[in-house]
Parts: sequence; structure tokens; C-alpha cells
Amino acid sequence: RASALGAVKRSWTLFRGSIGFALCVLVSFYVIEISILASLIVFKKYLLVFLFVVMAAAPLSTILVVVLYIVLRIRLEGLTQSSLAQELSSLPDTRNTFEMLPATAAEDRPREGDKQLPDIHLV
Repeated sequence: RASALGAVKRSWTLFRGSIGFALCVLVSFYVIEISILASLIVFKKYLLVFLFVVMAAAPLSTILVVVLYIVLRIRLEGLTQSSLAQELSSLPDTRNTFEMLPATAAEDRPREGDKQLPDIHLV
């Protein structure tokens, strides 16, 4: 497994080979987003639509970056569906990393006036 610094270096190597493509995709997305927001600001009666577009923009830009990364890996490294599935299956399972357990012993129970917070135990 590579370190976090190694992953950043690898991502930069991928990006460096396709700066023009990546910048065109990102700039196009943000130009479209800004033009939609600007047109909605002009027509103030569409405030609800404006709020929806603003809330949808952050997840969409994150999805765009992930898709761009995968496209660059496909183009430059020959990433396939099976190799991606193999990489993802080799990651550690983190679904049940934290488990919240209620306090059971009398000394663990909060006293009157204490804030009642559940215990978090690392599994």
C-alpha cells in the first residue's frame, strides 16, 4: 500500500499528463454552474430553484472530480472494471469500525446535571 504522500504524487502524475483535458472539463463545469446561478439571481422569483442548484453544486463538483480521476486512470493506466473492483476489494472493511454502546454500570451512568453522551468504542 502506498502512503498518502505517494497517492498525491501518483494523482499529480496522472493530472500532469492531461492538464489541458482536466482543466477544460473543470472550467466548463464551473462556467455552466456560474451561468446558471447568475441567471437565477437575476430572476429573484426562482429563489427555491436557486437554493436547490446551490445545494446540488457541491456534490456534483465532487462527483465530477472522482469521475475525472477515473477517466484519467482509464486513459493513462488502462484501468479496467475488474482491476478497479480488485483494488476496492483489497481495502479494509470500515463499515463497523465504530460501535456505540450504552453505559450499563451504575458508575458509568451520568449524574444529574451531566451531559448524557453515548460511549464510543473502537471495534
